[in-house]
Amino acid sequence: MLISSVASSILLLLSLASSLFTSTLHTLLLIGAILKTSQNLNSQKMDIAKKYFNYLVRSGFEDDQVYNILFDLYVKDQDTINALKTARNYSSAFPQKFQSDMLLARAYSFSGNYEKSKESMTKALEKATDVNTRAALLCAIGSVYEEANDFAEAEKNYSESINILPKQYLANYNMGKMFYNRALDKRDAAN
Repeated sequence: MLISSVASSILLLLSLASSLFTSTLHTLLLIGAILKTSQNLNSQKMDIAKKYFNYLVRSGFEDDQVYNILFDLYVKDQDTINALKTARNYSSAFPQKFQSDMLLARAYSFSGNYEKSKESMTKALEKATDVNTRAALLCAIGSVYEEANDFAEAEKNYSESINILPKQYLANYNMGKMFYNRALDKRDAAN
């Protein structure tokens, strides 16, 4: 019986990784990450990667990447239910981390629930103490408000982010892009 190229690649990675990493969990994380970043990620490879990352979640592997990569795989698959489940599991496992609230916010935004997304981002902002992190979170909150067509709140959050770190790229770019797109919309409506 022929072994599929995916299975043979995994066996090769296992043999190489077992000599480099001290735990099976680290080996599985490596394999899942390699499968996730593969250029030609077909449904078979995605299913294998999801299997490994779900195993890592069930095993209590304490690494943010596990939840983020698994979430991204579900998003790529347009699977809002499992994406939201992954984010909720992360939030339950690591309630003290602002990153878990941000993943939950992304999940709610992905599912179209902008109110819950904003609530999760506000929780993340309350937990963030670093200036750079606060500025990034305010920018992300502005993006969610912009996506929900609440331009006044988007501008408020972008401005607050820019006030914290005036020379940052993303908040300045997002603010300019929002104004530009709104101007185009007004022009198109006038024609």
